[in-house]
Amino acid sequence: MLQVQADPEYVLWLNGRRIGAGRFAVGAPLDGYEVAPLLEVGTNRLLAELRSDHGTGGFLLSLTEGAAGRQLLVSSSEWTIVRRDDPNLLRGFRPLEGGTAAYSWSYPPIGRWGTPRLGAVRPIRLDRGTSVPAAGRSGVPEREVRFDWGPQPTVGRLALEVVPQEAVQLAVLRVQADGSRPDARTCAAISVILMPNQREWLDPQVRRIQAAEIVGAVRVEAARVLPPDGPEEAIAGPASPPRGLLGLAVPPLRTPVEDEVGRQLERLPHL
Repeated sequence: MLQVQADPEYVLWLNGRRIGAGRFAVGAPLDGYEVAPLLEVGTNRLLAELRSDHGTGGFLLSLTEGAAGRQLLVSSSEWTIVRRDDPNLLRGFRPLEGGTAAYSWSYPPIGRWGTPRLGAVRPIRLDRGTSVPAAGRSGVPEREVRFDWGPQPTVGRLALEVVPQEAVQLAVLRVQADGSRPDARTCAAISVILMPNQREWLDPQVRRIQAAEIVGAVRVEAARVLPPDGPEEAIAGPASPPRGLLGLAVPPLRTPVEDEVGRQLERLPHL
């Protein structure tokens, strides 16, 4: 049994297989995954893509075996942080070189994360089922691109296929769930953060999606919607404002991602 939570969001990979994704909310339980069918004899590789639009966050993971819960693996300073995407890392074809050691905050409970508790066990379905590609797109790449799924919204996680770059890429995503056009007044901004060489971005939350707009310095080639983990998985509401260190700082009026996107857009030529 693998139990995990990250603040603010994570995408989890085991032996090259994407097994889960989630976003933190105060009081929310840990996400649980039964990963025994995916474990291999000998060496296994577990990677977590962690994203934060305000520079702070946390990651908590435990892998246990059997009814007694014998612990096999736990998040600690022995983990390695890498800041560049590399597909060869997923399956263990490349050693973890050039990374830095993770920083250990403390043992829980700490800050706003509280005492960990296990929630419902999720099925591993993120790479199963049929994704729904966008029916149409419009806009100018690297400035503002809109994808439409037709008159009826679809439910799932939005996945963006992007052109990899050598630097961190930033954008703001607005998701439309009905017939109105998404804008800053009607939709909460969702931060899109891509590390160098990354080719895909996955929304950690399930949403009702009819259209999506991406604004910022990210060249998006395609968009699709992946089915949710299961029928019981909740559909996300409006995005909550980011929090500061350990949840004690006053939320900023705008996130650093939005400020950086604004600066980059100002430098682009007007078309």
